[in-house]
Amino acid sequence: MSVEASSFSVIVSFILSLVITGFFYFKFRKSSETASWIKLILTSCRFFIIFILVFLLFKPIIVTLKENVKKPNLLVLIDNSASIVLRDSTEGEKVRLACNRLRTEFSEMCEVHLIPFGTTLFEGQDLDFKNEGTNVNRAMSSLSDEYVNENIGSVILISDGIQNVGMASVNSLLKSPIYTVGVGDTGAILDAAVLSIYHNDISFKGGKFNVELNLSFLGLEGVLQKVIVEFNDQKVKEFFYRPLNEYDHLKKTFYLKADSAGLKSISCSVSSSLEDEILLNNSKQSYIKIVEDKQNVLFVSNGSSPDARIIKSSFFGDDKFQLESKFFKEEVPNLEHVDAVVLIGNSSQTNRWLKEINRIDVGFLWFTGVDGVFKNDFLQFVRLDESNDNVSVMVDESFDGFDLSGVLKSQDQLPPIAIPFGKWKINGEMETVFNEKIGGVETSYPLFLFSKYNGNTFGAFLGEGLWRWGFFQNNNDDDQSFIHELFTKSIRKIISKSVKSDLKLRFKDEWLNSEEIKLVVNRFNDVSELTNEKSLLFNLIDANGVSKRFDFLRVNNHYELNLGLLPFGVYNYSIRYNGHDSLGLEGGFIVKENKLESESIVADHYMLRKLSHETNGEFYLIKDLDSLIKKLKSSKNFKSVSFFESSLDYLIKNRWIFFIVLILASLEWFVRKWQGII
Repeated sequence: MSVEASSFSVIVSFILSLVITGFFYFKFRKSSETASWIKLILTSCRFFIIFILVFLLFKPIIVTLKENVKKPNLLVLIDNSASIVLRDSTEGEKVRLACNRLRTEFSEMCEVHLIPFGTTLFEGQDLDFKNEGTNVNRAMSSLSDEYVNENIGSVILISDGIQNVGMASVNSLLKSPIYTVGVGDTGAILDAAVLSIYHNDISFKGGKFNVELNLSFLGLEGVLQKVIVEFNDQKVKEFFYRPLNEYDHLKKTFYLKADSAGLKSISCSVSSSLEDEILLNNSKQSYIKIVEDKQNVLFVSNGSSPDARIIKSSFFGDDKFQLESKFFKEEVPNLEHVDAVVLIGNSSQTNRWLKEINRIDVGFLWFTGVDGVFKNDFLQFVRLDESNDNVSVMVDESFDGFDLSGVLKSQDQLPPIAIPFGKWKINGEMETVFNEKIGGVETSYPLFLFSKYNGNTFGAFLGEGLWRWGFFQNNNDDDQSFIHELFTKSIRKIISKSVKSDLKLRFKDEWLNSEEIKLVVNRFNDVSELTNEKSLLFNLIDANGVSKRFDFLRVNNHYELNLGLLPFGVYNYSIRYNGHDSLGLEGGFIVKENKLESESIVADHYMLRKLSHETNGEFYLIKDLDSLIKKLKSSKNFKSVSFFESSLDYLIKNRWIFFIVLILASLEWFVRKWQGII
């Protein structure tokens, strides 16, 4: 503990105390025959009382140092995905017991953090092994960000090694060794699985559309398999297949005809005389939207460019779009019969096109590029200099306009996008799809967004370099369609038509059966103010025509409704004011079945061994947990860190100052009383 004060305050306090005490001393000396030692005591008491009081007027600070000892951290990452228990339900209990054992064994020597994960970290989540999707790479990245400045002794990863989201390889930015604990069975099983059903999201009434089935057969060589395909709950195809080896895959392509408009289901199931060990993946269902007409999309650009080629090519071969191309320098055609305009790049003629787009009230999607001036009714840009930055993309978690699972799967590996250096201003009600990630730092700066301004819905991608995504897509077989999916869904969003209403619904049209379905509705009055004075009703109709009614909650100045988890299927809805027959909004949505974890249930301990080897850790089976505990306790990884923490406070706040002054004043009074000087 120490006192901090300026030299000036000490000198002034000393001189004033000396002068005042001297005055009293000489006055007392002339009028008293008291002994010298008594005078010395009285003078000293008076000096120190005055010094303390004057010194306190300068607000001196007392500094207290406290030594803290911080234990090291043991981070235990626990795979909480469904694949852990799909093959053997007892594996989940083994993991729970292992976690409890680790907490008990290491609680005295370190801080034990049990962290479940699936597609990301879920700290505080119970171990229920129901998460769909496993992304070890993202979990490791999030862990390194969260504990970047912490004293980490070791990291333990408990998993079956099955990674079905993100990169196949796993990299760790942590400097600590990673010890992996393998769960599950790596042995072969008898299993026939429908891995995927590929088709366009939209097709057209009266036309045919392509369907591709992907099936896998493990341990079923020569066993006859029956495959049934249903379209809109009607059997349309049946065929038989004998697997050629123990690890056979079948890809089957065929065409289906769309006879009527609406949301239609496509399902596939496989069966044989031998009973599978896993029945959950024997069937799969998907949905397609059948519409009446093609949608006309007009592309406007400065000419051929890498970005223009990748954007246009993402629409080629998709029969739900009628495509046309123009240049900025050309005259603006009649846009009355155009459903959407895609602007690629920028030009001195861009504003001429935007004025006509605004007048006709047609939705547009603008890939701005990095060149030129941006100053129009929809967005403005203040350029700080002529340089460009390279940024990574980060999906905004609040965006719910449509499903982004394809991009989420690849976002950590996507090449950077070039953006101009400056500040954007976006007019209207903005929804952010991607934010910028600069140098690994997540920001709230929008990179891709939608907005509605002056009755016109538009999207803006604020940069260039999408051609790099095209190269990435071509080199990654698992990501062949995410660019097409992103752009076509963006077009559908800006051209979607709705009933004229004062209600604005924030709601996506595709959900998973593992997601809670939540709606937010805004109502604007005549002066564009948010209000929720009227009560709203939500009417939900499932595929069987069964109707359920829900009441919206009025929260602050908007409406909210949580439908919870719904079974997979097609649903329609309508929103009306309570007590009124007039329609507010209507529409439909799809709930998809999430079976990602059942696609592969054979444990992959090779990935776990590789990760431990690269980080100077070791691999253990869960049955060998005692060996891991013994290894960690004998290691020198766990070292406590000592540090000093200083606290500042005014000296006058300390009680002992008061007692010192009180004791000095009491001593002076007692001596004077004793000597009869008072």
